[in-house]
Amino acid sequence: MIDKGQINDFLKNAQNELGQDILPFWIKNCQDDDPAQRWAGGGFIGRMSNDGTIAKDAPKGLVLNARILWTFSAAYRFKKNEEYLQMAKRAYDYIMQNFVDKKFGGAYWLLDHTGKAIDDSKEIYGQAFLIYGLSEYYLATADSAALEKAKEIFSLIEKHCHDDANKGYFETFSRDWKAAEKAMLATGDPREKKTMNTHLHLLEAYTNLYRAWKDEKLKARLNELIEVFQGHIINAETFHFKLFFDEQWHSTNNIVSFGHDIEGSWLLTETAEVLGQPNRATTVREWSLKMAQAVYEQGLDGDGGLFYEGKDGKIINSDKEWWPQAETVVGFLNAYQLSGQEKFLRAALKYILPTGLFGGFAGFVLFAFMSTHTSYLLAWGGTLVQDVIIPVRNKRFEPRQHMMWIRISIIFVALFIVLFSTFYPLNDRIFMFLDLTGGLFLSGCSVVLLGGLYFKRGTITAAFTSMITGIVLTISGFIYRIYDPEFLNGTVMSFYIALICIAEFVSVSFLTKDVNIDLNELLNRRKEDIEARKNLKWYQLSPEVPRGDRILIPCMYAAIALFIIGFIGTWIYNSFVDIPTEKWMSFWHGYICAMFGLGGIFLLWVITGGFRDLFRLFKNLKIQKVDVTDDGRVTSHHTENLPNT
Repeated sequence: MIDKGQINDFLKNAQNELGQDILPFWIKNCQDDDPAQRWAGGGFIGRMSNDGTIAKDAPKGLVLNARILWTFSAAYRFKKNEEYLQMAKRAYDYIMQNFVDKKFGGAYWLLDHTGKAIDDSKEIYGQAFLIYGLSEYYLATADSAALEKAKEIFSLIEKHCHDDANKGYFETFSRDWKAAEKAMLATGDPREKKTMNTHLHLLEAYTNLYRAWKDEKLKARLNELIEVFQGHIINAETFHFKLFFDEQWHSTNNIVSFGHDIEGSWLLTETAEVLGQPNRATTVREWSLKMAQAVYEQGLDGDGGLFYEGKDGKIINSDKEWWPQAETVVGFLNAYQLSGQEKFLRAALKYILPTGLFGGFAGFVLFAFMSTHTSYLLAWGGTLVQDVIIPVRNKRFEPRQHMMWIRISIIFVALFIVLFSTFYPLNDRIFMFLDLTGGLFLSGCSVVLLGGLYFKRGTITAAFTSMITGIVLTISGFIYRIYDPEFLNGTVMSFYIALICIAEFVSVSFLTKDVNIDLNELLNRRKEDIEARKNLKWYQLSPEVPRGDRILIPCMYAAIALFIIGFIGTWIYNSFVDIPTEKWMSFWHGYICAMFGLGGIFLLWVITGGFRDLFRLFKNLKIQKVDVTDDGRVTSHHTENLPNT
């Protein structure tokens, strides 16, 4: 399953968009407070233009009002915001008072702006959304009347609409539940009695009802609907939905609706999980992933948007309506949860970041990649020459040879990076992946460096054993995670390996002996610096530290200390008091502004100092005498005390 931390920021963005923009907009602008129809309960407006103008005489549809009921009920379940509850109750009251047919049951398809029925037909698509909304309202409020009404509509659908001979449901009925000649939501072909879309949302509605009401007949119908999708609606060759059917489930056209495909992929998964049947859930997940893959390969535009329709492998409608884009976010996240494939997460992310911002982000990542890898290549290539090739050769290079071997080493490291990134499946967060790759160095070498500098009992034997252990465990972790992505992530694994290497270094150091080496000589410290350091207290800086750094270093330590104190204090406080999202947003807003301010100051400082040091470098290079014997090795110390390397 998905590592929730991996898309935590992604989900927070979606939650903030919902809580700070979408829902407040509906609360502020979409309640119908026209005094002329207060007798009808007000409810919500029927239509608003793009410029915010309300059409006061617009009719009111069952689907819209049922969706409003579901939305604010679900929002209240999630956040317990009383304003959401009031909006859900407003929708519920208006539906029960005006849409519900008190004589024949069910609900009318369309009302005029005063709340009177102008289309009293019973369309199963609309009844399904009403069940969906009523079930959610019951789950949010425990209002038994809402659940009873949902169960009543379920019984009416099963009594009048179910096709006992061929399975599935007929869709369009008169007010008194007499079947119409054709499905209202079909293309107009008289043969079309059933549609994918109605069955998809009936599946969605029945699933939510089953959350509230564990009825065996309802469970059987959900299983039957899954079988209908697998047996008739999903094309087993292309894994696209067929859209329109006659009574015996013969498809009447081959148009592909990419939005419905990706929507269905996650709705089918949801139903299988709610039913709690492992075998069926496994099969449904396989089909859902194949549907998501088909949409990913055939339905996406170059900018990441989803085309509307296709046919015979070609795009026949390149429009990008809002609802397929929204469904794609959820569908690709679901596919990522099921598969762990990063491509689905990246595709979903494109819908959150606008095209320009996403391009800017990509450019930033590219430049960061270039700057990081230039350092990596030089560091790794130089290390390979200095610490492997030269010691094995046991003879220094001439300057031109030295540069040639460093260049060859850099090319080798670059080829390794290309091949490794090509064949190793990235199944972790990028920072955790970097932690794991860094473990090759940090888990072993960092222990050796710190131990060699600050642990007097450290030995060469302990250094080699801890380095080898760190490398072996890190590589083993790499390989194991290929087959078991749920194993320890890179950050945790690197931490544990480092602890093992530290314990091994200390233990082996106590068990072995080594020659005494003067670290001051090894690190090229001058005698006067050594004497000056002897009289320093623990908090004092050595004399060679520049004046500017004497100001900067204490500030850095103070900032780190404040961060640690703030982190621990916030962690303790949040353990007892739940800090609202709004407070976190205010904090991060202030934090980001402060970082931009400090970043501007430091950027100016670094640029100024950088150019100054660059000019000094070129000036010094003109008078600098080159020592061709200086190849990076330490050779001027008491060689009788050094090992033969």
